[in-house]
Amino acid sequence: SFTSKQCEGGSFMSGGQFDFSLLAENLPPIIWRHRWNELAEKYGLPYKRGYLQNLDSLGCGPKKMILKGRIAYSRDDLIAWLINFSASA
Repeated sequence: SFTSKQCEGGSFMSGGQFDFSLLAENLPPIIWRHRWNELAEKYGLPYKRGYLQNLDSLGCGPKKMILKGRIAYSRDDLIAWLINFSASA
């Protein structure tokens, strides 16, 4: 589960739980990894960009795509990965 520190700003916290439905309604359809820290602060996403980079290099990160030479995640793939990854933590 997520800690309050990881979800600082807490706009997607509900009763101590991360509210993925609100996240799905508010995130843009494409999440650029190079903007992850900015989006994490704005939307309360867990983890830091460097951690995602490490997970990607190990093949453990969210399903990624390369657009315009940069790594991106679809909103739906990212949310599915967050749900599964947080459940296994």
